[in-house]
Amino acid sequence: MQRALVLLLLVSCAAPPEQRDSDRVRRHYREAAGLGRTGLPASTRALLDERGWRRQPLEQSLALMEAEAPTNPDLRLEAADIHYLTGGPPGAMHAARNAWTWMAQTREPEGSASWTRARRLYNHAVTSLVLGGTYSLPEGFDGVLASWSIPDRGFRQRVTQEGIGASLLGIRKRNDARTGADPFLPEIDVGVALTALVRFDGPRPAFELYDPLVEDRVRAFGRTVSLQADFTAPLAYLFEQVDGSEWERQTVYNPALTDAGLSILEPPRRNKIPVVFIHGLKSNPADFRWMINELRADREVRLHYQFIAYRYPSTLPLPLLSLELRRRLDEFWSWFDARAPGARRQGFVVMGHSLGGLLSKTLGVRSKNELFDAIFTVPRDQVSFDGELGAELEDALFLKPVPKLARLVFLATPHRGSVWAEGATAEVGLNRIEIPEELQRAEEEMLRRYGPQLRPVVRERLFQKATSLDNLRRDDPYLVALTRLPVTVPFDSVIANLLGTEAPPSSDGIVRYESARLDGAESETIVRSGHQVQRSPEGIEAVRRILLRHRKGLDR
Repeated sequence: MQRALVLLLLVSCAAPPEQRDSDRVRRHYREAAGLGRTGLPASTRALLDERGWRRQPLEQSLALMEAEAPTNPDLRLEAADIHYLTGGPPGAMHAARNAWTWMAQTREPEGSASWTRARRLYNHAVTSLVLGGTYSLPEGFDGVLASWSIPDRGFRQRVTQEGIGASLLGIRKRNDARTGADPFLPEIDVGVALTALVRFDGPRPAFELYDPLVEDRVRAFGRTVSLQADFTAPLAYLFEQVDGSEWERQTVYNPALTDAGLSILEPPRRNKIPVVFIHGLKSNPADFRWMINELRADREVRLHYQFIAYRYPSTLPLPLLSLELRRRLDEFWSWFDARAPGARRQGFVVMGHSLGGLLSKTLGVRSKNELFDAIFTVPRDQVSFDGELGAELEDALFLKPVPKLARLVFLATPHRGSVWAEGATAEVGLNRIEIPEELQRAEEEMLRRYGPQLRPVVRERLFQKATSLDNLRRDDPYLVALTRLPVTVPFDSVIANLLGTEAPPSSDGIVRYESARLDGAESETIVRSGHQVQRSPEGIEAVRRILLRHRKGLDR
């Protein structure tokens, strides 16, 4: 069993003041255990009455319980509750020790009420020890929160795992030093899922810290047990800080290549397959938060895949977006491979929704003269590709499959365009788009250098305003040529149909079935959904099955 992060910390320095909220943890324990705001559990009060200990100080009752515990283990649970609810920081340590010892000695099944009580008490006691400063996280974290304190607004379900340990969120604040060292972490504060244990198997307590996205089970009590974990909390913490509408406004109506970039949603893992998500037009990476969250509900997926999001200015022309994506991937993989060597040895997966599907497709095709002929009216040997513009144009038109790309997944992708892009709504949107000055200069230079050699429709768009909306038209020369290029890697299609799976496939409201399907797919799944299939439970389930099948194929 691989242990991602284990710290044997017997004594640590005091935590920052903001971590000292163990009283809040106790209040949460009372709520979770169904206790009142004050007082002891009913079973504890009944025990004190039965033994005639109610009138004596609790310290004496605790001493008697501890003395009898070796022959009556259930007394450990009662003692643990008293320690935790009344004893302050030292009480949390005593409570954790008693609950751990009970779990180690009991013969009760893990699903019993007593097991649930012991585990809940232990988990909260360890949480109090960490947040109260008895134990601290390793260097690189700026703070720590209890996972349950993170609201899950904007998610359909909270993905958790029952088990032992304190489910925590290690916080890494945005700062220049962090950005310089880890430029592909999101440019906001990030939270890392952690699970803390304090073992009481030896003469002194041992603090251990695990990453449940890598290792979610441990050996304890002579067997393998699950770790307590919250897989939604890191995503909720991240996307709570994101203004999706501002992202969309910026990248749609004021696009700039500087807005493009990849962000990894968990630290790089050498034993996990990378999956890159590419959003569609008038969208942003937050559109995949439901999919990522619900995919992590599957243990096989979360232990064997790591997720990466790509954000880009979606209204710039598709050839330019393809060129920029390849550049960004080259930079990203150089950084990623240095931190997770071997993770890409079996390749990586790219999932693209709508326009993002077309963009992802350009990574897996090989073009000879097809794209060139869609732009120029003269043979290739009559066109000069010298200078920076020429070199970029050549790279954009003569595509080669990206190394180590193992699979593409197309989600509601308009391979043959969309009627929507030819309508009034798209026209209104086109008028609001402000083309960046550097792109305007490049278009002007292209007209000067290649004007007579370009197809009339290309010249017309360069004179007016070239955008990805043009590339979504059914008659767009570049799109028509791209459609004819065979995909060189395995691929799957998830297609949405507003009428459901029982009716003949027709449209998702934006993309018709005839445009979304592609010959040669390893699987074609039609689900009942509108165009935002990446948000629908049926679409997410289809992607889950694709990822499981992909990994199973790698194991053969």
